[in-house]
Amino acid sequence: MSGSTLYYLFFIIVIYLSLPLSQKKLHDFYKSITTLKSNTYEVDNPLLNNNNISPSIELNELNSYNSISSSNSIKENQNLLDMCKLTNLRNLMLSSNQLTGSITKTIGNLINLNILNIAENKLIGTIPSEIGKLSSLIIFNVSHNELIGTISKGIEKLKNLKTLDLNKNKFSGTIPQSIYLLSNLITFSVSSNKLTGIIPKSIGKLRNLTTLNFDNNKLNGSILTNIRQLTNLITFDISHNKLTGNIPKKIGSLINLNVLNFEKNQLNESIPASISELTNLTNFNVSFNKLTGTIPTSIGQLSKLIDFDISSNKFTGSLPSEICNISTLKVLKLNNNNFICYPLCLFQIDNIHKDIDNDVNICD
Repeated sequence: MSGSTLYYLFFIIVIYLSLPLSQKKLHDFYKSITTLKSNTYEVDNPLLNNNNISPSIELNELNSYNSISSSNSIKENQNLLDMCKLTNLRNLMLSSNQLTGSITKTIGNLINLNILNIAENKLIGTIPSEIGKLSSLIIFNVSHNELIGTISKGIEKLKNLKTLDLNKNKFSGTIPQSIYLLSNLITFSVSSNKLTGIIPKSIGKLRNLTTLNFDNNKLNGSILTNIRQLTNLITFDISHNKLTGNIPKKIGSLINLNVLNFEKNQLNESIPASISELTNLTNFNVSFNKLTGTIPTSIGQLSKLIDFDISSNKFTGSLPSEICNISTLKVLKLNNNNFICYPLCLFQIDNIHKDIDNDVNICD
């Protein structure tokens, strides 16, 4: 930005903040500022906080703007209804406001929208099927609201979607098999809802996924073996559900995985030896399951591991000394298992938080 532009901007701010602002003047002020900021209309401009001006200003006149961004400013759902008249909008970011009521069906009018972020509000009701008209949508975030109903069929029409964040609502029903139609999806998060049923097999077709968060629901069934096809996955969290069966033997195919969290399910059998192939793993949590058998000695190959939690299972035998070779380890939780002994090296490692059973012997 040139010196003359900065001087002009400063001059505008000084003049406008020194005078009482009418709605028209406020509109003109934003227009002059936002033309210098990539055509983005920011409702919550900090320069105006002390003027007690309502941010809901003549929104129907702002159709030339590509983006509207606000947090902690909009308190009436009427604002969202008005914004649905702005058919040229590319980005609508209204997270962390006080929006109430339901998502208006007129949201389908915003056919050019790329980003729709209305997270952290007080929205209720269902996601209208009209959402399926937003064929250009890339990011859809309605997390941290009080939305109900099933995952809308309209969502499956959003073929360009890369982020779908439905976390912390009250969605029920199952994860639809048709979710595979979102072939460009990178982040799929439905944590902390009331979803039931199995993880659909079609999830294995979402080859671009890097984040898969299904934790804190009521999902049952097993972990699908075709999960191995998601080789780009970085975070895989299915904790706090009712999943049964074993950890797939080919879990090692997820070579980019950083976080594996299967905590608080009903998984059984042993940890597969292929776990050693997850060389990028930093967090491994299978606590509070019904896993049995011994810990594979190949666990020592997880050279980036920081947090290792296998507490509250039914593991037996001796803990392999190879675990002491992981220099990055900061948290080690082994308690409430049936280990015969721990390696001596475990007691010689400093700077690690350890939860162990005090009645377990030291291995010879």
